[in-house]
Amino acid sequence: MYRIQVFSDKSRLQDLAIAPDFHAQITLAFGDDWNREVIQSLSKEWISGSFDSFPQVEVIPSADISGANGAFADATNTIYIAKDFLIANTANTQAVTEVLREETGHYIDAQINEFDTSGDEGALFAALMRGDTLSQAKILDFKNQDDTASVTIDGQTIAIEQSSFDYWFVRASNANTGSSFSTFNFGSNTRSDGKQGFSVLQDLLC
Repeated sequence: MYRIQVFSDKSRLQDLAIAPDFHAQITLAFGDDWNREVIQSLSKEWISGSFDSFPQVEVIPSADISGANGAFADATNTIYIAKDFLIANTANTQAVTEVLREETGHYIDAQINEFDTSGDEGALFAALMRGDTLSQAKILDFKNQDDTASVTIDGQTIAIEQSSFDYWFVRASNANTGSSFSTFNFGSNTRSDGKQGFSVLQDLLC
């Protein structure tokens, strides 16, 4: 088992903490019953650049966290990242960042709320960190998801909140020249038919 201490999105958290709508975004992700004193303390840490209170990150087999790419366990105050996922995304730092963002959301929720926020608040928080414009339908989709699981790690059965994959980033290129010209965020991994992935609507010829 590998053990690392990382958090690669510090500047984005700092931006979030000083944003005029910071409390509104926290309420959107974590409900309206969060602990004001705790979030105030956390935001001060982020603004000052201190992230010592953040949980450790452990790299473990995906099978140990129910096949997920990442997970957070409040019982151990640890973010778990799947070794298989890291190997598959060695050159894709964005994918790793997205998982860390989601698990950071799960961690924050555990700090500021007495009870777990309903739905997948981690994925919603990650979307806010990306700066996504979210429709009411998409917000409702996040709030209707169930990201919980029970797993056994180091002989201890614990509850986790997990991340699989939520967003596809695809770079389009000119078929004749091979040059890349745009990157598209296809959004949720859940298609209209309930399967994971996205559907190609039509071919674009350039």
